[in-house]
Amino acid sequence: MIKLIACIDKYNSLGINGDLIYRIKDDLRIFKEKTIGHTIVMGKNTFESINKTPLPNRRNIIISKTLPNPEDGSYIVLKNIKDVFNIKHEGDLYIIGGKQIFNYFSSYYDEIHISIIKDKYTKEYDISKAVKLDMPKLDNFTLLSRDEYDMFYIDVYRRLS
Repeated sequence: MIKLIACIDKYNSLGINGDLIYRIKDDLRIFKEKTIGHTIVMGKNTFESINKTPLPNRRNIIISKTLPNPEDGSYIVLKNIKDVFNIKHEGDLYIIGGKQIFNYFSSYYDEIHISIIKDKYTKEYDISKAVKLDMPKLDNFTLLSRDEYDMFYIDVYRRLS
C-alpha cells in the first residue's frame, strides 16, 4: 500500500524555513509507530531537515538528482521518482514529504494519514513562507478513523475500490 503521512494545520501548512512547523511529541511517536518496519520516501529537502540521517528501522528512500548513494547502504537515493515503483519495498510505502513528493504520489495513495493541529494550537507564523500540502481530493476515499488528542487529531482515509 502507498500511504501519505503528514501533519498540517488549518492552513494546510507542513513546514517553514526547511523545518516542520510543529513538533508534537505524541504525533512524532505515532509517526514512528506507523512507519517502523516499512519503507519511507522523502525528497532531498526533507532528508536534509532530519540532518541527513536516515530514520532507523525503516527503509529510507530519498529522491534527489544531486545526492550520492551512501557507501554504508543506510538509505537509497533515486534520481528519478518513478523508480520508486521498480524497487522492492519493506512493508507499506509511506510518503513523508516534501510537497513535490506528496504531489507526485497523489493519484497513487491507498491511504492518507493526516494529523491536523487543532485551531487553538495553531502557531503564528508568516503564512506566505510556509510550505503547504495540496491535500488530495477525497472523493474516492472513505474516512476509516479519527483519533483525538489534546493538540491534534488524526484522520485516516482509505481509497474506495
